[in-house]
Amino acid sequence: MHTFLECDISIAVYSNTIKWFNDIHKLNVKPSAQQILFNLTDEIDLLTSTQKRRLDLLLLLMKHYVYLCKVFHKYVNISKLKTQLQI
Repeated sequence: MHTFLECDISIAVYSNTIKWFNDIHKLNVKPSAQQILFNLTDEIDLLTSTQKRRLDLLLLLMKHYVYLCKVFHKYVNISKLKTQLQI
């Protein structure tokens, strides 16, 4: 649970990723830690169904990236994550 909710590096990645999502979709969504951890995008009323699916996928990919960095002892790099997601 520490990795996803309390780690300063993870929080920075989540914040930057959500900001990136908001910039792309011209929104101001601020999901809670629980919404991020459990992908509870249905609770966010501002999103269309397509945006909810995109945010769900983005959150899953973001958590997977943070997990891989932890497992392989690599530094988390938001620019690298963005590059990987823009394939």
